Amino acid sequence: MNPYQKSYGEDDYTASDLTHYAESIIEAANAAQKPITQSPEKVKHMISHDIRHMLPPQIYELIGLVAAAVETAVEESEA
Repeated sequence: MNPYQKSYGEDDYTASDLTHYAESIIEAANAAQKPITQSPEKVKHMISHDIRHMLPPQIYELIGLVAAAVETAVEESEA
């Protein structure tokens, strides 16, 4: 087992939660006039290929920092 991998239960996230989160990221990027790329093909590829075992732990830390920054931006925009 990969020591950096955390197992999540089925009830931790729903498609609706992830859709809302993704829409918030897109809205925040558009509001800040930041370029974004939407690619259903890339999403399908990422879903069908589990690359977690190939990523170094620093990538997970970076993703966590980006996610925290996005959450803060969304909270500030809603306040």
